[in-house]
Amino acid sequence: MPNTRRFHGLLAAACAALFCQAASGAEAPPPGQLGRAVVPVHYAIDLSIDPSKDEFSGSVDIDVTLAEPRAAIWLHGKDLKVSESYATVGASRRIAATYAEKLDSGVALLSFAETLPAGPLRLHIAYSAPFNTSGNALFKVVRGERAYAVTQFEAIAARQAFPGFDEPGFKTPFDIAITSRKDDVAVTATPETGRQDLADGSVRHVFKTTRPLPTYLIAFAVGPYDVADIGPIPPNAVRNRPLPLRGIAANGQGKRFQYALENTTGLLSALEAYFGTPYPFDKLDLIAVPENFGGAMENVGAITYDESLMLMDANSPVDQRRDFTTTHAHEMAHMWFGDLVTPAWWNDIWLNEAFATWMEDKAAQAHWPAGEFDREILKGALSAMADDSLVAVRAIRQPVNDSEEANGTFDAITYQKGGGVLSMLERFVGEREFRDGVRQYLKQHEDGTATAEDFIGSIAAVSRRDDIQPAFQSFISQPGVPLVSVRLDCNDPAHPRLQVGQSRYAPLGSAIQPQASQWQIPFCVSWQDGDRRASQCALLAERRQTLNLEAASCPVALLPNADGAGYYRFTVDEGGWRQLIESAPRLKPAEALVLVDALDAAFRAGTVPAPLYLSGLAALVNHDAWDVADAATDRLEDIADIYDSKELPAVESALRALVAPRYARLAGANDTGSELLHKSLQRFLIVMAKDRAMRAPLAAQAAKVIGLEGKSDATAADPAELETVLTVGVQDLGQPFFDKLLGQLAASEDQTFRDAAIGALARVEDPALVRKLQAAVMAKTFKGTEIFRVLNRQMNRPATTESTYAWLRQNVDEILPLVPEGYRSNFVPYLGSRFCSAARADEWRAFVVAHADALPGYERDLDQATESIRLCAALKTARGGELLAAFGSVQ
Repeated sequence: MPNTRRFHGLLAAACAALFCQAASGAEAPPPGQLGRAVVPVHYAIDLSIDPSKDEFSGSVDIDVTLAEPRAAIWLHGKDLKVSESYATVGASRRIAATYAEKLDSGVALLSFAETLPAGPLRLHIAYSAPFNTSGNALFKVVRGERAYAVTQFEAIAARQAFPGFDEPGFKTPFDIAITSRKDDVAVTATPETGRQDLADGSVRHVFKTTRPLPTYLIAFAVGPYDVADIGPIPPNAVRNRPLPLRGIAANGQGKRFQYALENTTGLLSALEAYFGTPYPFDKLDLIAVPENFGGAMENVGAITYDESLMLMDANSPVDQRRDFTTTHAHEMAHMWFGDLVTPAWWNDIWLNEAFATWMEDKAAQAHWPAGEFDREILKGALSAMADDSLVAVRAIRQPVNDSEEANGTFDAITYQKGGGVLSMLERFVGEREFRDGVRQYLKQHEDGTATAEDFIGSIAAVSRRDDIQPAFQSFISQPGVPLVSVRLDCNDPAHPRLQVGQSRYAPLGSAIQPQASQWQIPFCVSWQDGDRRASQCALLAERRQTLNLEAASCPVALLPNADGAGYYRFTVDEGGWRQLIESAPRLKPAEALVLVDALDAAFRAGTVPAPLYLSGLAALVNHDAWDVADAATDRLEDIADIYDSKELPAVESALRALVAPRYARLAGANDTGSELLHKSLQRFLIVMAKDRAMRAPLAAQAAKVIGLEGKSDATAADPAELETVLTVGVQDLGQPFFDKLLGQLAASEDQTFRDAAIGALARVEDPALVRKLQAAVMAKTFKGTEIFRVLNRQMNRPATTESTYAWLRQNVDEILPLVPEGYRSNFVPYLGSRFCSAARADEWRAFVVAHADALPGYERDLDQATESIRLCAALKTARGGELLAAFGSVQ
């Protein structure tokens, strides 16, 4: 099969280059781009959607232009039952067609009774199709006695809702009409312009013509939704018109939309100020989907969100409100960057997501400065470096020859690494110059498509920095994390120098060839110069360079990533590490964050002794900045993954000793950072480090929350601590608590409670209760993407890894359909990454490959999972004993 896939990819690339479309059904169906010999110019979609039924129906009329005469046309459609199809040439001449789906990915062929002439014509297809039930395409959700329908089309699921040319490069206006039950709400990209009561009691809703859009950015929501409307967003200095704003939620939930609607104005205003142009569409509906479908989606004028991202109030936990702020800013940023201007093909979808990831924190910080969003893009980039340290990782900009490969581009490399690279380039050219380049890019490509070269060309033109283009290409066109090695040369103390080298970072056990990669790296270094901090920047274009430092004496505490602005890791000699660790309390938070990552990476590469590594993390756990302490604690938790359940008690004792003092310092603090850190460290000490003294009072709270021995009292636990409190109940109070919590979860429609309860239930360790949890999975107690947390957490906990793996092997054919199909090829291979032996890597690979037919496009994710397993095994073999001894010396 790999050879067949490669052949199809090459065929698709050649086809696109020659603007080919099939002239007859004898030609092989194109798995990638369709070419441009047939171009859609307008859609008219008429749908009948009743979520109480199993199917929906509709018709689509597509105006197209043919570059040459044709007897057949390739387009997209998946699982559609077509009842009528034909082409109309001229004013009224119909040419009959037959419709046939040729590839499982949804490539279909319209074959005509006679050859179509070149020029304009209209395609007509009438059809019906089943509702999807796993959070993809046009899917239905049943809550109690009410049924709802909503869409999730990115990347290639629009073809399951209507036939068409389902590629990002085809942008056309859409006219949409939806027939629904009389009392149902119907929402799409544009405002409703009319409605008609039909004889059967249903209602036909007609909507305003859209701006040119690709298929994947269209959305529909139909059902007995609440509509929350607090009035339009007023005009501002950029936008001279009011903007209609509504919240769309499941029945009875509309009242919980107030916070999100009220906080939309500030975020949108921050975005409009940055882009210098008004919100580009007619209205803004925020749709809280009544089932977790995976986060949020930037559909034009009808953005969809998981409920927990929208339904809250000012007293909700700060991390939930921060998630709302960044996610909402991200999706609204797409209205300009991704919707108004769209990538020409999936290989540049990374730029949409990287830019929105970068932009979300800028807008969030402007709207809510106390929320502390200014380091989020850096933390995301550092987290992406774990994946980027693998051989199997892809480049940011990766060829997509098969449309099914598009789903594999939505990962940490696209979002977090891409965002980090954009942040580095902004620092390189200047904030104002970067912003003005963005504005020029949007103006030049409005309502059209563009490439990464178009984007960086605009930045280079405005900033007059041509050197940004090769630097940009060096980071997007090759995988890996640059490793900058620095040696301070103070032989002449009055003229200190840095000897700087670059290679690709490689952990122990990796097959990476460090010298096979080279970047053009915007490099900045900082140091202590007496009582002041100094810094200096340069572009590292060579493998080895010498930099003359602008310092009057030999620097102290040299940090080779000033302000944490560069997407790279660094390494220094042991003396340099010791100086940095000693200076850790004085480092700026962003610099302390890159030190956490660099120190951890150096240990995993075998270049830092275990005692120095632990002492460094201990110092960073005690940094004043909440997110530095949180990052250092996360590294301690991650490194503990190399140990099995027999070795963990000694590690847990050390972890308590390292982290408990920092937790104690939080007493009485009530700022945003302290609230976030309190929740994180409490969970760490209770769940990871197993602090028995802290668990007892939480068990009592847990019993009160669910009413274990009386009436339930939701106020018995702080909402920010609810998952941790319930986790203690699950682990310490046994079957009565587990059974009652599971029952309450099954009956609850409150997504915030469900999230906390699932997080707790998924940490169950008692074998009998684990079996009950597995039975609940099979009984479909968990909805949408909720299953991810259950399976992942059970596979990743030492006490349950083996039993979960055995259950998964025995029931795989029943479990796979429960995973939303858009995520299967990514999520399922990842499940095995907790293993830590070479033998298990081979075993896991064989297991996944045996089910390849259900996991199209799984290959890279499986390669990454098995490589991670082997790296864990190599680290444990090389350094596990040394680190365990170091943990043992912690008092």
